[in-house]
Amino acid sequence: IGRISFEAMLSAAETDPSFADNIFIHSPDQARRAVEILVAEAALDGEVSPQERAVIERLARQLKISGQEFNDLYVAGVRRADALRKHHAN
Repeated sequence: IGRISFEAMLSAAETDPSFADNIFIHSPDQARRAVEILVAEAALDGEVSPQERAVIERLARQLKISGQEFNDLYVAGVRRADALRKHHAN
């Protein structure tokens, strides 16, 4: 997703408590993958803001992802963003 789309999604997730109900996730694996990708998108600029993290974490809870699992996905997403930045820097 592009940065503008990501920002629009974050805004919608902040203002709509049922935001996760409108996301079509068909399996726990898809939910985990989606959260990791959202973290990576947020981290592409080198930093996940507290606001971005809070929204993604809330979405993860709505998708039935535990706190520890979110932390693992968060680390994986940040690593993914780091790898992408390094790849594009070369």
